[in-house]
Amino acid sequence: MRKLLEQFRDAFNWGWLAYRVIWVLAATGILGSIGGAIWAVMIGVPLPIVIMAGYCTFVGAVFLGMVPLAYRVLAALPQVATTVRKKEPPKPNYTAWQHLESYEMQDAAKLWSNVDPNSASTNDSIAWYKVFKAKVIKREFGDCLQEFFDKRL
Repeated sequence: MRKLLEQFRDAFNWGWLAYRVIWVLAATGILGSIGGAIWAVMIGVPLPIVIMAGYCTFVGAVFLGMVPLAYRVLAALPQVATTVRKKEPPKPNYTAWQHLESYEMQDAAKLWSNVDPNSASTNDSIAWYKVFKAKVIKREFGDCLQEFFDKRL
């Protein structure tokens, strides 16, 4: 009895019921388009109209049959989106960059942020650029880049 009740419950589960109804509608739409086209030709409806009506009914039934597949794909989409990770910017080669005598402030800010100066700016490097610019305007910058390279090497 319990197994019978579980089968009854599963048969009337709204998700599965909708899934089954969509497939039944798609199948009857396809069969209806073929049967309707044959019937229309038999009663004398002009052939171009029969072809157009049969084609439209057939396409509608195919798209209706694709609804469960589209639902599965769209339901899985948020899971896929959360697994995509943002690519980290490349790390600089500090050994090579320490041989320069001077730096542009953007390059220095990127090096300070542990980002290769040849790559795109990050939020962190933009913030450090603004800090460096303010320090230069106030003439408080000093020799902190050399200290930075001494710590990194």
